[in-house]
Amino acid sequence: MHLTNENELIEALTNGSYDAFSELYRMYIDRLYSFCFSITKDSALSKDIVQDTFIQLWNNHSNIRSTNSIKGLLFTIAKGRLINAYRSMVNSNLYKEYLIYNQTEVASTDQKLIYEDFLNRLNKSMNKLSSTQKNVIMMSKIEGMKIKEIAETLNLSEQTVKNQISIGMKSLRQMLKNTDFILLLLTFVNNQVK
Repeated sequence: MHLTNENELIEALTNGSYDAFSELYRMYIDRLYSFCFSITKDSALSKDIVQDTFIQLWNNHSNIRSTNSIKGLLFTIAKGRLINAYRSMVNSNLYKEYLIYNQTEVASTDQKLIYEDFLNRLNKSMNKLSSTQKNVIMMSKIEGMKIKEIAETLNLSEQTVKNQISIGMKSLRQMLKNTDFILLLLTFVNNQVK
């Protein structure tokens, strides 16, 4: 399929063309990622938001009108995801506790080194999880998405999402067994997992 303009691509996408979707993805992925990264300064979160944005576009392709601007639609979806990610982070009591901990002058150099070591171990542990477990944990714990939203986004059953979060968190606890689990939760809320 070789369509020459965006209106043709939108019409084909509305009719369920995966080729049109792929072409729109190719056209907008870099711009959308740059936009998200300029706000989050976090590569992993930006990639997740871009992925979720395109998933939502595909899931709602039959509702797109040919008069819609795909660029405007994609950026609107991404803005909503960014707002949700920050809202869930800011409203979290754990995040507030982390900010207090992080800003306290009482925190010694030893405590900071321990925390940095923990972050390194957590990043390595997250990378050992299956991609599904990593995705559902990131979506649940960082983006604050509800089980139903995660299930719809990833095209999984709600029970599968619950199971994968439970198994993934259990695996993380085992890999980090000599670590205070509150650090794990604070890290997720602070969105420092890469």
